[in-house]
Amino acid sequence: MVYLKYADFDDLYHSLSRLPLNEYSKYESELIKSGSTYYMNDVIIETPSFDCSIDMSILNYTMAKWNTLINKYVDVYRYSRLREKLSDNNTKTCTFNFKIHDEGKDACIIALVFSRDSTKVPWEKVDIFYRITDCVKKFRVDLILLNRMFTELPNLGLSKIVFHFPKLFFRVEFLTELIGGYFTLDEFTEDNFATNHVKELWNKYYGDGARLSNYHTVARKQKLKKRAEKLPSIPIESLKIFEGIENNLF
Repeated sequence: MVYLKYADFDDLYHSLSRLPLNEYSKYESELIKSGSTYYMNDVIIETPSFDCSIDMSILNYTMAKWNTLINKYVDVYRYSRLREKLSDNNTKTCTFNFKIHDEGKDACIIALVFSRDSTKVPWEKVDIFYRITDCVKKFRVDLILLNRMFTELPNLGLSKIVFHFPKLFFRVEFLTELIGGYFTLDEFTEDNFATNHVKELWNKYYGDGARLSNYHTVARKQKLKKRAEKLPSIPIESLKIFEGIENNLF
C-alpha cells in the first residue's frame, strides 16, 4: 500500500501527476511500467483542504464538457437528498453514491462517505472511493467536480479528505499537452525514462519549430493544444452543480 499526503487539491494534482517523472527513484518498487504508462496499486491519498484553482480551459475543456461531467456522475435526486442528509443533526455518517451505468464505462468515482465524531459539529471528514483513474488526464477534472461539490454542500467543515484507489495509472505523454499552460519543462527534474520521454515528445511535436505530424493521432493532439491556448478562461468559481440542476440545465 502507498500512502501519500498533499497540502490541497492543487498540490495533489500538481505533484501526483508528475510522480513517475520526479519521484520514480522513491517509488520504483511500487510503480509498474507498461510502455509509457505507469501503474500503482492500493494507493491512499490524504489532504486537509479541497482548495483548487485549476482552470478547465487549460485542460482543453469547455462549459459543454462540464455539463457532460455532471450528467455522467451526478444523479439529480441523490444530490438533492445528500444536501438534506448533510443538514440532518441526527447522524454521524452519510454516503453519496455516484451514477453506475449499465452500459459503457462507469464513472471513476464510486462514492463519498462523510463522517464526524459528534452530531453537534459540521462534517469533518470525507472518504472518496474510486475504481481506477488516470492521474494525468481525467483526475484533474474530478478534483474540480469534488471542489464544487464540497463548496456547495451544506454543513461541511472538512479537515480530512481521504482518497482510496485500488489502482492508479499515469499516461505520462499527456503531460506534453499541459506544458506551457500548466507545467514547464523545468519542473520535470529526475533523469529517468518518463522524464526523457516527455521531453523528447515535447521537443519533437510541440517545441519551437515543431511541424504538424503525419500521424493523425499526434496531429490531432497538436491541434487541440493550440485550440486550448485560445479558449476563454473558465475560473473554477464560475462552475456550479446544484444551481444548474435547479434550473434544469442538465
